[in-house]
Amino acid sequence: CAGLYFDAEIAIPGYEVIVTMGSMATAYVLSIFNEGFSSMEQEHGIPRLIAGRIILPTYNPADHLATVGDKGDSDMRRLRDIGRDFQVLGKIMNDESTQLSLFQLPEAYITYH
Repeated sequence: CAGLYFDAEIAIPGYEVIVTMGSMATAYVLSIFNEGFSSMEQEHGIPRLIAGRIILPTYNPADHLATVGDKGDSDMRRLRDIGRDFQVLGKIMNDESTQLSLFQLPEAYITYH
């Protein structure tokens, strides 16, 4: 999805929430905003407020649903992580006060980490 059109679309004002799915998408979007990326294990489910937008890194569900059962318990942990990531997204989308502080996200968004 990276490239000329994607970069131009992200530059359009009005996108308040950007959800990245997977490490490649997360690293790419964060690089657009000159932000660093460590790993999905450390970043997933933790929203960042960057340039007035919420960036929410998530695991890519397609990557993990296709391999359920291949890795035993680690699959189930990853599926729970994906569920929690989307719970965080639900909290963000249901928050009527989309005017978040430019300095800090409400603690309620990141309570499970």
